[in-house]
Amino acid sequence: MARDFKPRGVGVVLDDAIALYRANWRPLLTLSLLVLAPISIAYSIVTTFYVRAFAEYFGAIITAGTTGGAPPQPDPAITVIGIISSSISLLWWLVRIYFTAVLYANAGALLEGRKVPPREMLKAGLSAMVPLMVIELVVGMIVGVSGIFTLYIGSAVAAVLLAMAGPVVVIEGGIGQAFQRSFALSKRHFWRVAVLVLGAYLISTQFEAALASPVVVREIIFGAQNMSVLTSKIAWGWKVFDGALQGVAMALVLPFLQLTTLLCYLDLRAREEGMDLIIRARALRDAA
Repeated sequence: MARDFKPRGVGVVLDDAIALYRANWRPLLTLSLLVLAPISIAYSIVTTFYVRAFAEYFGAIITAGTTGGAPPQPDPAITVIGIISSSISLLWWLVRIYFTAVLYANAGALLEGRKVPPREMLKAGLSAMVPLMVIELVVGMIVGVSGIFTLYIGSAVAAVLLAMAGPVVVIEGGIGQAFQRSFALSKRHFWRVAVLVLGAYLISTQFEAALASPVVVREIIFGAQNMSVLTSKIAWGWKVFDGALQGVAMALVLPFLQLTTLLCYLDLRAREEGMDLIIRARALRDAA
């Protein structure tokens, strides 16, 4: 899809993110299946086993309390599953950063609708992964520290002001200047960025819920038959099914969130720098 760089409203940016996803669904689906899906499915399955193990343990405690039986001993497997879950969560974080780097590094091709082989797209993201990882770590620390004495208000403010640091460091380069650029781009449009980030999150959760709806339907059906379904034991096959479906939903929804951030960054540059005028001037110069 061809794109101009005029300033856009919040709703239009979100619509554009959906349209950009639809226009590039083949490469995005390929990248999601190659990069995101395997680890997101593994992460979600292990997390499902971990959460269900806790739920089943507390359910056994409640049952013992109501029947007068002896309280059960904690299952040693919970600790093992927790360690595995923590390890896979770190791997998921790294994979998510790499996928984001791939997406931002190929922003031009996605915006112009150019076909780039998946191998080339993946290769383009390698050089941007480490700077983006540093950005994510520093932003996470700043957001965390900012909320300690401000009832998380400082965290929200810092998250909005630094939301553009990711695309800046990949597209423009420079870890140090990425924070300054993000602050400069976002400070005058604070509420616009906040609404876009929140809107993208709400839409993505709706998409993810829709993709994982069979899990919800199963819980409703089982809950109608047994009110203690949330704490009762279920077959491991259902746990794998629930986790795998959630993992697929995570892998398919993440590109929308990153595309929204990318388009928000471009919109801020259009407002602050008049990118549409600059591009038109260059086109006229080249045509002369």
